[in-house]
Amino acid sequence: MDTVSLSGQHHAVAVKEKCMEKDLILYIGTYGTPLKMGDGTIYRGKGKGIYTCYMDSQSGEIIAGPVNEETSNTSWIERSQDGKFLYAVNELDEFEGKEQGAVSSFSVCGGGKPALIGSLATGGKAPCHLCLNKEGTFLAAANYSSGSISLFNLKDGKIIGQTQGIFHTGKGADPLRQECSHLHSVLLDRKEKHLLAVNLGDDTITVYRKEEKDGIVSEQPDFVYHGFPGSGLRSMVFTSDCRFLYVTGELDVSVYALKYDENTGSLEYLQKAEAYEGERQDFYDAAGAVISPDDRYLYVSTRGSNKIAVYSIEQATGYLTPVQFIDTDGKNPRSLALDPAGRWVIAGNQDSDSLTVYKRDMENGQLSLWNRFLVPTPVCVKIYNNPSGISD
Repeated sequence: MDTVSLSGQHHAVAVKEKCMEKDLILYIGTYGTPLKMGDGTIYRGKGKGIYTCYMDSQSGEIIAGPVNEETSNTSWIERSQDGKFLYAVNELDEFEGKEQGAVSSFSVCGGGKPALIGSLATGGKAPCHLCLNKEGTFLAAANYSSGSISLFNLKDGKIIGQTQGIFHTGKGADPLRQECSHLHSVLLDRKEKHLLAVNLGDDTITVYRKEEKDGIVSEQPDFVYHGFPGSGLRSMVFTSDCRFLYVTGELDVSVYALKYDENTGSLEYLQKAEAYEGERQDFYDAAGAVISPDDRYLYVSTRGSNKIAVYSIEQATGYLTPVQFIDTDGKNPRSLALDPAGRWVIAGNQDSDSLTVYKRDMENGQLSLWNRFLVPTPVCVKIYNNPSGISD
């Protein structure tokens, strides 16, 4: 397996020419500013901002591109539907002299490099996740440390103002990790009728009705799902038809299959599947989740064991069956990404400064180790189509 580094490659003419041939573009968010983690430890990352890379969808070759150093602690990234803008959370405990983090918007320039448009405070500490609507007019961010959701209006790629802040209360069974509410992820359903918010702090998923205007949601939720005590619900992914929702349980090292009703926003428990093999260890925790484009396979990363769990999905029932556990060849695989065609899975190994690239069998869903790519402190990896090619 080859290992490729980002260092010293950005301005080489030969690399630039190769970049122009790639049909996929990667955006990698990194930690660079000291941050207090969930267990109280202080983490100091090595990242410089948002890294851009280019990938060949056939060969899996990855080439380093430019780095945007105008931003820090970009632990989640989303791209607009038209590909013209990027949005990122800045997972900070202090911004503009106050105890809060921020969200940032970027225009996508030549070579796919993001250029900062502006940043706006979330009013909550350590935002760690965000979601966008299809029209690019609405953004929601989850503030982990403050246990809150921040909603914003967007116009022409710019974050023009916060419309709403919703603070959650409550705590869970784990006295260290669930001493209060910790919002970990937010997700719009397919019809964008509801906004779902996961609270790791009290094992709930709150389903808010999204209003038609002004970028707000109903203060009174349509539904609240109560997970198993101490599960530490974290990351969510829908099937394409929105019939099923899969949620990782960080603290009990699991993944939950839930049935979803788009009309009412209600969730129904179906199944709990372990996200590890063999004997569970105290230092394991489940993290990211992605689903294949055909909805047949689910992939979950587990930190500590440093593996990816692969499950087949029963199409009629949504039930999961484990088919593979494969090593990430790195430490702390926080983030997972899957390319739009479903050929490649990439794990971002936060503590070993690397991406692990897997080739995916399109029929049986299993992964085979393909390549490793060095990136400092990767915490979010996103893969998008780049149909127009790369040019400066």
